[in-house]
Formats: sequence, C-alpha cells, structure tokens
Amino acid sequence: AALFGEDQARYLVAVDSADAVLAAAKAAGVPAAVIGVAGGEDLAVEGLFTLPLSQLRTAHEGWMPGYMG
Repeated sequence: AALFGEDQARYLVAVDSADAVLAAAKAAGVPAAVIGVAGGEDLAVEGLFTLPLSQLRTAHEGWMPGYMG
C-alpha cells in the first residue's frame, strides 16, 4: 500500500524536470518531493525488489487470455 496505494491525499506527477513543480508546490505551501526516476528496463525499488518490465508486461497482457483459457 505504501508503494502503490492511491488516495485523495497523494498524487504522482511525471515531468521532465521537477524544479518548476517543486517551486510551485513550495510557493503554495503544498508538500512535494521527488520519489524516483523513470527509464530503463526494470521496475526497481532500491533494497526491495527489481522486476523486468518484460515480465510485468507479460503478466499484465496475459492474465485475461489465461483466465479465459
């Protein structure tokens, strides 16, 4: 839940450069932080896990055909 949970108090924003977003959030008194970067061939959380995107793609795209038989 801490890694992938969504609620009305947290949002993920993907941008090329975080500087403008962080400055605007600070000016508005809204807490904001950079929590990671995107790119590469794996989904990784340092110290927890690394999963190849190809494995995630197979699971995501294959569950329905597998379920339907």
